[in-house]
Amino acid sequence: MLAAALAAEFAGIAAAMLVLVGGIVLTARYWSRHLLRRTHADASRALESELMTHILVSATPVGLCIVRQRDYGVLMCNQRADTLLQLRGSRQMPDALVQAFGAQPRRCGDGPAAIASLTVAAPAAAPPADATDATDATNVAATAGRFLQVTYAPARYRDDDVLFCAVLDCTAQQALEDQLRSAQQATEAMMRARSTFFAAMSHEIRTPLNALLGNLELLARSPGLQPHAPRLQALDAAAEALRRIVNDVLDFSKIDAGKLELVDEPFRPIDALESLALTYAPMTAGRPLRFHLLLSPSLDVEITGDRTRLVQVFNNLLSNAFKFTTSGRITFSAELCTEGQGVPQLVCRVGDSGIGMPPSLAARVFQPFVQGDGVSAGRLGGTGLGLSICARLCELMGGSITVASVPDIGSAFTVRLPVRLPVQTVPAAQRATALADTTAPQGHAQGHVLVLCQDARIAENLEAWLNAAGWRASGLASLAAAREYLAYKPARVIVASDDFALAALATLHEAGAATVVWVTPDGPHRPHQRAPGILEVTTYSHHALLACVAAAAGNASHDSAGAQGPGNRPGNADSRTESRAESTTDTTDTADTAPAAPQPLPVPTTPRGSILVAEDNPLNQALITEQLQTLDYQPIVVSNGKQALAVLETARVDAVLTDIQMPGMDGHELLEAVRARHPGVPVLAFSAFPRGEWSVDWRQRGFAGYVAKPASLQDLRDCLDHLPGRQGGVAQDHASIEAGNDRQRYEAMLRRQLQQDLPELERSIAQCNLAALGRWTHAAAGAFMIVRRKGIVRECRALEALCGAAPGWTPAVAAAAAALRERLRSYMEDIGAAA
Repeated sequence: MLAAALAAEFAGIAAAMLVLVGGIVLTARYWSRHLLRRTHADASRALESELMTHILVSATPVGLCIVRQRDYGVLMCNQRADTLLQLRGSRQMPDALVQAFGAQPRRCGDGPAAIASLTVAAPAAAPPADATDATDATNVAATAGRFLQVTYAPARYRDDDVLFCAVLDCTAQQALEDQLRSAQQATEAMMRARSTFFAAMSHEIRTPLNALLGNLELLARSPGLQPHAPRLQALDAAAEALRRIVNDVLDFSKIDAGKLELVDEPFRPIDALESLALTYAPMTAGRPLRFHLLLSPSLDVEITGDRTRLVQVFNNLLSNAFKFTTSGRITFSAELCTEGQGVPQLVCRVGDSGIGMPPSLAARVFQPFVQGDGVSAGRLGGTGLGLSICARLCELMGGSITVASVPDIGSAFTVRLPVRLPVQTVPAAQRATALADTTAPQGHAQGHVLVLCQDARIAENLEAWLNAAGWRASGLASLAAAREYLAYKPARVIVASDDFALAALATLHEAGAATVVWVTPDGPHRPHQRAPGILEVTTYSHHALLACVAAAAGNASHDSAGAQGPGNRPGNADSRTESRAESTTDTTDTADTAPAAPQPLPVPTTPRGSILVAEDNPLNQALITEQLQTLDYQPIVVSNGKQALAVLETARVDAVLTDIQMPGMDGHELLEAVRARHPGVPVLAFSAFPRGEWSVDWRQRGFAGYVAKPASLQDLRDCLDHLPGRQGGVAQDHASIEAGNDRQRYEAMLRRQLQQDLPELERSIAQCNLAALGRWTHAAAGAFMIVRRKGIVRECRALEALCGAAPGWTPAVAAAAAALRERLRSYMEDIGAAA
């Protein structure tokens, strides 16, 4: 019984143990399959990943390392970093990198790391202790002159702030950057040398032009030279062509060097564009060509910009249009409109019916030195710079220029320029209405005007001006329609274009009993009665048109309209006189369009004003005196600023015209003194520097105007007429005095002046006074240019440049000064012998 009982218990225990062992075995198999194998696989993959990372880090051509921030110790690095940093088992970063790291801020934390980069010289390799051969020395020398670029980011590693760094050998890149910097410096030096050269050329060329153009203008106005008028006109055309070529080259060089500065000044675009159009109006005489001017009333506002450069662009476009158009028409239109983001834009178009251009030429016509085919280029001449300068000027002013052209049909150039309106600009319509109110009583301001014109665009333009001035305008295209219209609806005034003959307009006046305003290209700027009931006026002045309409309406007599109408106010008396100044900086390629030679007129008995001239050069004194007298001004000539101040204390003058470089007191010092003692007297700068280089400076310094040498009569008149309180001027050139271009007379004046000035040159050389020598040579060069002693001029200019560049009195300066002194002594002996 006991055995059976024990057997049963042992059987149960054995069964339980079997079950337990089976469970353990099953659990172990489950653990091994689902847990241990997965962990082993993960560990194996991690080991493989670590191995691959180590291989990649070791094989990469970029040095990688982890640097502790607190002491810049290297925690780990690859072989490339060890080689580049010359660690050689050391765990400390090179001193140059430690200093560079300390100079730059770092940040680390939970946010994104701030990646930074720096470039340092590679540490020099220390020769190994067992170095015995030349190979090790060569390896050490190879590390000299190398550069490392280190890119790093802050991070956390093993609870410490570290920098993860990537090190790259950038020696080749650094060498390339050094070459680029050297090339840039060489280019800038070359640009400065070129600018210096063109500045010197400006003096070399412009000063002789002063004598050439000034005396030529005086000669052309001398009495008794009418038989030589064609030759004088040819000389004037050649001189103007030379002036234009010089301006082209200088403008192009300054634009190319990025040194052309624009001037911001208020002006009215309608006045500038009408004045420009007036210079081209006579060029249609004797040619089967019509010139139409379509300027919108929106232009009759004040804008801010560079008037000279704007006119220069359109002057070139008109010049090319007249040059390449032998018959047909040329149209010059402009308006002020708002496009895009509401920015006011000046949109001008010059269209012609000339020879046109093929698409291949039109695509590159704005590139420098691009001209048409060889035949037309050789026949018409030019430098090929005009349109290129126009395009670059438009870019400088923030605008654009485009062209559409068809061969044998014509071309159309469109210029778009953004403009700025002053804060208190009066709208054009309001100004035109005010103008109508000043020329007509209230009852006539809303009178009816019939516009008779066969060209729809011209009619629309005339109606726009009349409507803006307060008239009610309507247009018709034929005489028959006009007669029928007037039969049942009378008009106060009839405005007719030159499409209709004078006799036909006379019959229309008789039928309608309305005064006819005949608008013609050759019409005067004052209402002129051509026949009973018919007044003629020019088509190139809106002031003249509105004044004539007011006179035709019976609001003023013919004489009072001519004397007081808007077309004859001082600023608009004859816009032809204002136009030549606008084209002194033009980019015209030829001189085929030169105006006719002026004719002598009687000299008025009353001077227009007194001008105080401060000029130290006797030859320039003589020339400017004759020019001012020709313009009917009374000149008072002194030699320096101190004498000018003395004159101002005792005499009343209308303006001061001062040279910039003078002994004792220069032009800038004179300006400050006049502004302090006589604030009401305007001061004009007068120098041989190009206008563009001084245009900003003289305005900032307070000059009221600037006259650039060479100065023509029109340059002087335009500058003096636009002084405060003297807006506008007389319509015609006043007549002449003796030309004063006798070279012997100037030589004699120069000889007398040198007798006084040579001792000063001797003192400058004896005292080694570099500044005084530079001033003396500058003044002497201008004097010898007038008498055309080019060799002496070159020596003076060279010595002047040497004085400006030398750090002190050098043997080169002494030798050049001595050579110039001997040259001047020989000149004095030659002149004395000839005398």
